[in-house]
Amino acid sequence: MADGPAVHALVDHLFRRESGKMVSALTRVFGSDNLDLAEDVVQETLVRALAQWPLGGVPANPAGWLYQAAKHRAIDVLRRERTFRRFAPDLTRQLESASVMPLIDNLFGEGQIEDDTLRMMFTCCHPGLPFESQIALTLKILCGFSSAEIARAFLTQEAAIQKRLYRARQKIKDDHLGFEVPALAELPARRQAVLSVLYLMFNEGYSASFAEQPIRRDVCLEAMRLCKLLTEHECGRDPSTFALMALMCLHAARFDARLDSDGNLLTMKYQDRKRWSRPLMAEGFHYLDLSASGDELTEMHLEAGIAGTHCLADSYEHTDWDAIINLYDRLTIASQSVCS
Repeated sequence: MADGPAVHALVDHLFRRESGKMVSALTRVFGSDNLDLAEDVVQETLVRALAQWPLGGVPANPAGWLYQAAKHRAIDVLRRERTFRRFAPDLTRQLESASVMPLIDNLFGEGQIEDDTLRMMFTCCHPGLPFESQIALTLKILCGFSSAEIARAFLTQEAAIQKRLYRARQKIKDDHLGFEVPALAELPARRQAVLSVLYLMFNEGYSASFAEQPIRRDVCLEAMRLCKLLTEHECGRDPSTFALMALMCLHAARFDARLDSDGNLLTMKYQDRKRWSRPLMAEGFHYLDLSASGDELTEMHLEAGIAGTHCLADSYEHTDWDAIINLYDRLTIASQSVCS
């Protein structure tokens, strides 16, 4: 018999890390009209793990167990719901030929999961949805956040978040919003919508509105995970994506130095720079170099440049303040241009 609290902690960790991938994979075959069904299958799989693992022990490969259980649960649901729901066209043909298992098995290959996660990212950030709903859906579906956590992060009531999520799912269903990476002509605008959501997610975690937690690392790390996935796919390899990833890495490098021993935020002047993460700084400068490959200079480029200038200084006093002021001046002009 496994330790109950330890099992709950493990399942919670796996939920954060794997639930978005499983929902994305299942939505690929169920169709975006049945997003709620994909979420239900994943939720039932996790509940089953919480019921069985304390009694029978944690499996050697817990993530693999979850994926296998989700596959079997999905097949049960398909057989039960096939006459009541409108599924994706590929699935309908498979159901008619009774060859469902190979289709479900193919959903969970690593490359396929990454592609489906990208499809889900673009679905959650669809321009047909209100911006606030895009953020809430991304946090809920792809990052495994509860409605209560999302409400705390954005200083609102849980009931308001639940209504926002319900309306967003209903909009996806009613308008048949496609579960797909956008066509080339639509890609720049759609990619920008995704980047805006990830940027706001990271900022909320970096300077969290929830006073008891001035930094929400989990929110920041999820934004970084999704942005990195975007940089690794041809639809996301763009200077603006690289600039956002650079900005995130350079800010995240200072995590350990941003709080004092009492958990209060420290300004740049009082941070111990020896605690800044050299690997994250190096990664940030790598992406900053990649972001210079195009002709466009976005606000994200300028913000990443400011963060990079701070990281280059070995002390607060030795910061290149002239460069910082110049970058802020250019950022102000760029912001005004966007607003006008």
